[in-house]
Amino acid sequence: MVAGMLVIGYVLYPVHILQVRDLAGNRILLNIPVAEGDQFGVSFINSVEKLPVTDIFSIDGNWRIIFSKIVYRAPYVGYINEEKAELNGRDLIISGINQPMDRVTFFNGYTTRHTLIFNNASFPIHAMAPGGTLIEIAVRAEARLASLWKREKTL
Repeated sequence: MVAGMLVIGYVLYPVHILQVRDLAGNRILLNIPVAEGDQFGVSFINSVEKLPVTDIFSIDGNWRIIFSKIVYRAPYVGYINEEKAELNGRDLIISGINQPMDRVTFFNGYTTRHTLIFNNASFPIHAMAPGGTLIEIAVRAEARLASLWKREKTL
């Protein structure tokens, strides 16, 4: 009886996933299991300077996305929160933003090469959805059983 309750509890207990969705096509592009404190980045090529930019986010204890810092390769251009900027080699790093977000949305650029970076792995969003597509990244909770059922889309 106790073992059965434990199994039921295990399969119904929620797991949290970082879900990347193509909102225009209502398609899930990626499901990645996440834990409190995990970080991820969204990298892209800036349309003006044609240099890489990476927005860095983390997951807080309330399963919100926290926009924490930006890494620019063009330290000669003015950006938001420039007073918090540090030069690290060729990169300008602006940290201390700490903006909670329910989700991250952006239009998948035609030439910006949007890429999700999680645990040193790169996921080329630009290859998963056409340019101009509205992309959403959000943390979702789902029952472990549902997560196991959709294993083919989960990393």
